[in-house]
Amino acid sequence: MASFTLELVPIPAGRFDVSTSSGPSEISCVVPFTLNDGRSMIAMGRKDGVEIGIHQQANSRRLVLHIQNVTQAAFIPDSGAFLVLAGSELWAYDIESMVPTSLEKQRAARERERLSTRNVLWFRVGQYDGRRLVVFVTKELDGCMFHVLEAMPGPDVRAALRDFAQDIMITNTSAMFFKPYTQFELPGEARDIIFLGHNVLFIVCDRGGGFKKTMIAATEGLTQSVSIPVLDTDNEPLAKRVATAKPLNVFCVPRAVSGDGQVEFLLCYDEFGVYVNINGELSRQKDASIQWNGSVHRLVSNGDQFLLFSSHAIEVRALDTGRVVKTVPTQDIDGVWAPADWGYETGVALGAESVSMSPELLAYCSMRESGDLYGLQTKPDL
Repeated sequence: MASFTLELVPIPAGRFDVSTSSGPSEISCVVPFTLNDGRSMIAMGRKDGVEIGIHQQANSRRLVLHIQNVTQAAFIPDSGAFLVLAGSELWAYDIESMVPTSLEKQRAARERERLSTRNVLWFRVGQYDGRRLVVFVTKELDGCMFHVLEAMPGPDVRAALRDFAQDIMITNTSAMFFKPYTQFELPGEARDIIFLGHNVLFIVCDRGGGFKKTMIAATEGLTQSVSIPVLDTDNEPLAKRVATAKPLNVFCVPRAVSGDGQVEFLLCYDEFGVYVNINGELSRQKDASIQWNGSVHRLVSNGDQFLLFSSHAIEVRALDTGRVVKTVPTQDIDGVWAPADWGYETGVALGAESVSMSPELLAYCSMRESGDLYGLQTKPDL
């Protein structure tokens, strides 16, 4: 592995300030993406709306959506939909209505579409069984309801489909952003859902070790849900740790196959990680668990490495061994975007496939108190 230095680089012009009566609005999320005309853009979600501008050009930023309490956002290039979770409501906007690529497309932009009718806790976008899915979660009396939508083709693709449909006398082509795929309910609190390929979803929850390996189908809804890790009596000390730990994330270990031909995953908790196979059983006889250097509040993957954010540092570790590769001391900094956050099975960010960003960019980070935005980058050592 090549030697490199890890550094936090301020984004041009420092803070992404928006003039409000109460001062600058703190960043809640960041979404880099590319428009059809090739422009590399960056969107920032705030308490008072969504601001979009050309990447690395601070004077191009504009507040394009005036909507309160934005907590999450994502861009889906397949459908041209920009998703915003604000005030516990999930909305889909036509990107052409926000950042038009032509006057004609701006005039033809679709009205915003409300995707939820009840309070939404959070949402995720990913690829499953060859489909681009959006999953949003609402709180139920005894658990959480998972609502799954499938992204429909964007305007350019629909135009081609419409021409084809007219040729064969079909006229019912759809103009929706999404169509219903399925829904299912699970007991307890759900914190996240992770798309990792192999047609398996991992749900981060608060019961049964913190993770559920899940499979779904359009007609049947939930077809499988198994709590992992699966630990026998020989691993009672680890089972006790898992029962009281806070689950945070799951990563697919970037090896073609493990020694026994099985896919391997790393279950990540706030203080340690555990290597398991696709059945949720320990995949290693030795060093099946890894101890972090203190408690972490966020973990994100980046190729064959993963980043750990704590109150005092950001660590980079190798996924296959768990060993520390680099550390950068910090103070109260959060990761607000990483390439795998809204990505395909390969970890490429939705809408960021051709973003003109440095390939060394690992994540965007925001200072908790000031709201200053930084890029976490690597620089090869000379």
